Amino acid sequence: MSMTKKLFALVAVIVLVGAAGLMRAGADRLPSVDVAQAQAPTPTVSVTTLPAMPGKPTPGPAAPSPSPEMPLVTPEPTSAPMAGGAPTQPPVGTAFIQVEGQVANPLSLSLNQLQHMKSLSLTLHFHTYTGVPLQEILAQAQPTFSSDPETLMRKYVYFEGFDGKNAILSFPEFSKAFNGQLVLLAYVVDLHDVKPPGFVQLVVQGDKSNARFIKIARVIVGEPPTPH
Repeated sequence: MSMTKKLFALVAVIVLVGAAGLMRAGADRLPSVDVAQAQAPTPTVSVTTLPAMPGKPTPGPAAPSPSPEMPLVTPEPTSAPMAGGAPTQPPVGTAFIQVEGQVANPLSLSLNQLQHMKSLSLTLHFHTYTGVPLQEILAQAQPTFSSDPETLMRKYVYFEGFDGKNAILSFPEFSKAFNGQLVLLAYVVDLHDVKPPGFVQLVVQGDKSNARFIKIARVIVGEPPTPH
């Protein structure tokens, strides 16, 4: 037998021996693979994936009832307390003049109200005064006594001013049944507003002196106030 044939025979033997070993090793593994494939995992079913059963549905847990909402309360604005507690009004004469006494309709007249009433002008002592006639104001205040001359001759109009200044007029001085002089509550002097204190000045036609031309705060009709 030649050398070449001997080598081929040897290689063939080696190949056959290796193949037989591989077949034996595969045979040893086949049982474990089959067992692993035979032992399939047991399927598990989640409760949440079960289909709904026919019949009356079972209600779920009741949702909590909403609590009633409390109504929103907006606090009312409160005014700041004035000094001394209660709010105070401006003093008489600075924002309004008071007409009182023996009258059925007491008045509190502001400058704006006087400006919308009947007005007249009077030139006296080199000055021109514009204001409301006293008779016009008395007509609105409505004196409670008779207008006959016997009654009027005993009646007065008392004017309270500032800094202790006061003036008095008798009804015969301006009443048409007597002298009928024009008496003004003037709020303009020489085309300018009356200067403070007050905003109204008493003007009496025929007075040679201006002693009674005071700034007015209060008008009292009927009788002068009784001294205490």
